[in-house]
Amino acid sequence: MKHPAFPSELLERYVSLLGSAVLVTVMMAFATKRLKGQLSLEFLLLFGINISAFIFILPLITNSKLTIENEMTYLMEQNMLSDLSDTADIICILGPGNKRIFYLKPLKDVNISAVGSELIFERSGQKQVELIKCKINIESVTLLPSSMNSFSMENRNGTIFGSLSAD
Repeated sequence: MKHPAFPSELLERYVSLLGSAVLVTVMMAFATKRLKGQLSLEFLLLFGINISAFIFILPLITNSKLTIENEMTYLMEQNMLSDLSDTADIICILGPGNKRIFYLKPLKDVNISAVGSELIFERSGQKQVELIKCKINIESVTLLPSSMNSFSMENRNGTIFGSLSAD
C-alpha cells in the first residue's frame, strides 16, 4: 500500500511561504514608509490567514500519523504470528523433548490459542489462523501489554504445548 507524501513536506512548504510573505510585507512597509498602525494591521491579517490555513493542514498531519501507527501495529502482529508458527514448526520437526523460550513484544488486546493443528491469533475481534505441522495445544493466552512476554513451546510426544513462561 503506497502512502501519500507525508504532510510535513506540505508544512515545510507552507512555513517557507509564510516567511516569504512576512518578509515582503516588512520590506514594502519600510520602502513606502507606512505608519506603524498600518504595519500592525497587515501583520494581524497575515497572522490570521496563516492560522486558519494551519487549522486546515493539521488534520492531514494527525491522520497520517494514525495511519502509520496502525500499519506498524499490523506489521508487528504479522511478524509475531510468523515467529510463533515458524517456532512451532521447528519444534515439531526436531521431535519430542525440544523446547523453545522466546519473547513476544507487548501488544494490546492480543490473544493466542491453538486447536488441532491451527495456531489462532486474535486481536480486536479479528482472527488469523496459521496451520502447523504437528498437533498443537495452547490454551487461550492473553499477552500483557505492559511488559515483554516470555512464551515457551515444548514438543511432548508429537504434540506442541505452549504457555506464558515465568521467566
